[in-house]
Amino acid sequence: DAGNYALGAGVTGKLSTRVAQGLGAGVLTSRIGIKAMEQCRPLSWSAENKPGIANISKQLLTELNSKIN
Repeated sequence: DAGNYALGAGVTGKLSTRVAQGLGAGVLTSRIGIKAMEQCRPLSWSAENKPGIANISKQLLTELNSKIN
């Protein structure tokens, strides 16, 4: 039983590490994308339409949860 628990914990740890790395890469990529949009956009964003990292992070987590479940 202890061996199975250790093996399961190792697989779970590796999986959660990969998920965290993917989420971090997604957030960094979105940050670069937002900066690129700001530089290329001829008009500035209005307050209600401005994209933000918080909204993108929430969308990433929602999509991740839907894929896992």
